[in-house]
Amino acid sequence: MRADAPAGVPSAFLTTEEIVHLTDRKSPKAQKECLARQRIRFVETASGKPRVLRAALEQRMGVAISVFDEATTFPVVRPNFNAIRK
Repeated sequence: MRADAPAGVPSAFLTTEEIVHLTDRKSPKAQKECLARQRIRFVETASGKPRVLRAALEQRMGVAISVFDEATTFPVVRPNFNAIRK
């Protein structure tokens, strides 16, 4: 979690450690290849490292969709019922 995020509220982006855990790769090049294979959207920083929105991963996994509440600056997580509907 980033130091500037409010206590108990995760950053909008996955941390470097979370990306390593997700991809099981330490090299940014290998991480990007793995993310692309898994069809997880990411952007590349100026230093060549991938940045993944937490909401993009949640949506890809079908767990939940993070939406931003207009009255706050932190994401409100709501269940993605479409993921379980047939």
